Amino acid sequence: MTDTAKKRGPASVLEDRTKLVAALRGIRGMEGYVRPSRFVRLKLAEAGYITIVPGESDGTRGRPAYITKLTPRGNAVVNFAK
Repeated sequence: MTDTAKKRGPASVLEDRTKLVAALRGIRGMEGYVRPSRFVRLKLAEAGYITIVPGESDGTRGRPAYITKLTPRGNAVVNFAK
């Protein structure tokens, strides 16, 4: 008997190395990579790959602007990826 739990749906960004590297490259702003969704950015922040800092308010309605930056751990993942 195995101890693995059966999951539905595709692998999470944190479970798939290629998706993780692509998301971090998108946050870094590398050409050809899409910036990930807010949900994925929050998951990456919880895992310690990025930091989220509140930006300046422009006085408009809606969600406040947040600036995302890679942590040293996130930079290491991007730099050492093939």
